[in-house]
Amino acid sequence: IVRKIELKKRKQKEEEIVFREREEAKLNEIKLRAEAAEYKSKIIETEKEIEKLQMRKRIATDLHDEIGSNLSSIMLLTSLVGKNLESVESNKKYIHDIYNAAKTSAEAIRDIVWFINPASDDIKNLIARMNETANTMLGGKKFSFSHPKQPEVSRINPELRRNLFLSFKEILNNINKHSDAENVEIEILEQNGNLIINIRDDGVGFEETCITPGNGLKNLRERINKLNGQIKIKSEHNSGTSINIEVTIT
Repeated sequence: IVRKIELKKRKQKEEEIVFREREEAKLNEIKLRAEAAEYKSKIIETEKEIEKLQMRKRIATDLHDEIGSNLSSIMLLTSLVGKNLESVESNKKYIHDIYNAAKTSAEAIRDIVWFINPASDDIKNLIARMNETANTMLGGKKFSFSHPKQPEVSRINPELRRNLFLSFKEILNNINKHSDAENVEIEILEQNGNLIINIRDDGVGFEETCITPGNGLKNLRERINKLNGQIKIKSEHNSGTSINIEVTIT
């Protein structure tokens, strides 16, 4: 009987030890999870701070490059108008240049405000802005604009949105300046977490090896590469141009 009691006590002690060890293991696991969550939270917070700093730097650069340069031009042109009050033809040109500089500045400010507005991170907002921009920049041409009615992804990273929009404007600007096109097709697709932009025109086309620098193709490629995306440019003399951009948005 005594031996049975001792065995029973020993078993109880072993069970208590196992129980305590399990509880300690659970507590340690909870602590590790809490520490991991706190570490992850700090990483996210740090990333947000870095993103804010990058955003401020971009705003400062944009204001300096776009607005500062245009205001300097307006000041210079205004000064020239004042010195040439008797020259009507010269002043007409200066006033026209002042108007263009002021218009460009207003558009740049509008873009900067849109870039930093959190509400603009909605992908529908991006598509609507691209459509509006096409209406403005392709006013003298016939163009079609197709896009997904209900995008699968609702939000888009601000940096991705900014570079995509600026790339889109660069393409439309090239069409206006160089293509001599009458018709432009713009197609936006969403496939497997990727955003695809196809832009085609029926203009004069070009041989990339034969064109002079300054048409924005280098900047365009750099922007898309920065997004780890892909860009394909297909063009032939007198056969129009097609540009395909594909970037991951998830």
